[in-house]
Amino acid sequence: MRRMTLNDANWTLSGGKAKRTIAGPLAGGSTTSVDITLKVDANFTGTSLTNKAEVSSAKDDKGNTPTDVDSTPDDTDNDKFVTDDDTTGNGKNGGDEDDSDPATIGVTPNPTTFDLALTKKLAAGQSSSVTVGDNVKFTISVINQGNVTATNIEVTDYIPTGMTLNDANWTLSGGKAKRTIAGPLAGGSTTSVDITLKIDDNFTGTSLTNVSEISNAKDDKGNTPTDVDSNPDDVDNDKYVTNDDVTGNGKNGGDEDDHDKESITVTPKACNLTISQVTVLGGGSCDCPGTTGGSKAKVSATITWLGAPTGAKINVVLGSQTVVIDPATQVSPVTVDFTNVSVGTGKVTASYSTGTCITDKSYTVPSSSGFDNLPPVFSGIPSDVTIACGSALPTPANVTAKDDCAGVVNVTMKEETIGVKCNCTYGVKRTWTAVDPCGNKVEYTQTITIIDSEAPVFTAIQSIIIE
Repeated sequence: MRRMTLNDANWTLSGGKAKRTIAGPLAGGSTTSVDITLKVDANFTGTSLTNKAEVSSAKDDKGNTPTDVDSTPDDTDNDKFVTDDDTTGNGKNGGDEDDSDPATIGVTPNPTTFDLALTKKLAAGQSSSVTVGDNVKFTISVINQGNVTATNIEVTDYIPTGMTLNDANWTLSGGKAKRTIAGPLAGGSTTSVDITLKIDDNFTGTSLTNVSEISNAKDDKGNTPTDVDSNPDDVDNDKYVTNDDVTGNGKNGGDEDDHDKESITVTPKACNLTISQVTVLGGGSCDCPGTTGGSKAKVSATITWLGAPTGAKINVVLGSQTVVIDPATQVSPVTVDFTNVSVGTGKVTASYSTGTCITDKSYTVPSSSGFDNLPPVFSGIPSDVTIACGSALPTPANVTAKDDCAGVVNVTMKEETIGVKCNCTYGVKRTWTAVDPCGNKVEYTQTITIIDSEAPVFTAIQSIIIE
């Protein structure tokens, strides 16, 4: 495992080796020098490190590649080493190869430090301005700022009221989303995971803030070390000072750097709930003949909608009367009726059960001197039919009736036989009757004709022999 890292822009890294070309020319008897800077890895635990350098290639002033008299230039670390800084050795005769030399440094190990930090940002391409019902993707980055390798890093996301987890890579538990990053995550390394939350359809605010925190972690030996500047847990009570701060020390009263938040601006979804029409039937014209005073009417309202919030109902209200529409089972538009409405001006109001998209429309019930003299109207009446003798009678139709003033009224049915059974032709008569509160009556009769059109059939016929 490499214990040093190139930290010098004048050199080029290639396959674990750093290379640099000295353009020259370098005349005979001359010397030139270049520097290289390497960084000791944060997780190195030894006490010394040796770094080697070698001339790997060279040309003469004519562009040819001459042969060195006492060494073999290449980029393979296999040269014989005898004496440090020896420039007189002859590697071709078994001596020190003088185009190669090492240098050793003593290293004082850093104290063992376990230090994880976390930042939370909107994912690449995710807008900070969203609409109710949208998905929002966040990117959570975990940084190992210590020199101890971390494993099994548990991240907890505190889902705010108004958002719902919409990400199968996370597990929901008590209003919090959790995910474990297996690791290993070496010192100085960073890893990232995304989380997607959906803004609830009934959210009515203008902004939301989502918070994430490292809630637990282990080292590469399976132990649970103590973080030097934060307290991993799954309780959203960490001190927050600066967004994306990974240098704060929560144990000294500063920003707890294993915890971060990100905010979004929310635009309410356009309201597509309307009362497209209100009609008034009656007024004084719905009073019964022979009565005085008290003018009542029926008010009908047509409700249209598009894209209702998930699970929401539509409440349509007139005075003390409420009609509930369920967009999950009913199709827009829907007309609702309110009966026994008094003379005067009022409003029909419609809104989602979430309290959003409130709309209204006015109506006027006029005062008049007319009376209710119209009977109810049938729906679902059957036609007359003819059946063969011995066939079962058809099931009675489901006949309903609606009155312009009273709305739905009760329907009765009477069935009687007509003619004499077993004659050539007889039948059944079914009569439906509906009466409104003012005594206006409507009737409808269906005739079922039964015809005997089949000849008799002989049975038990025996042959007779006459001698």
